[in-house]
Amino acid sequence: MSIYTDAIRIIEKNGWRQGFGNLENFKDEPVCLMDSLWVADEKFMKTSGLHDTINSYLSTHYGMLGVEWNDVPDRTKEEVIALLKELEHELEGNSNSLD
Repeated sequence: MSIYTDAIRIIEKNGWRQGFGNLENFKDEPVCLMDSLWVADEKFMKTSGLHDTINSYLSTHYGMLGVEWNDVPDRTKEEVIALLKELEHELEGNSNSLD
């Protein structure tokens, strides 16, 4: 299973949000795009460079970073999930196998 699939499951379980969340307890709270990936695998996000890779991809293809993309007015949870699937497809070489 990939980090992206886990991030989708976390959003579906906990809900999605815009803006800042409760960083002390965000494993049980609604999460934004980038937080969903950190909750899915914090250690991998710290050591893999995936955070920067995702921001670079979004900057190139959407003209904004992950936090900015997530917080666009009228953004939906479904759009975030679709983006996570796109990231998995486009960046699969950086995906994390959690087997």
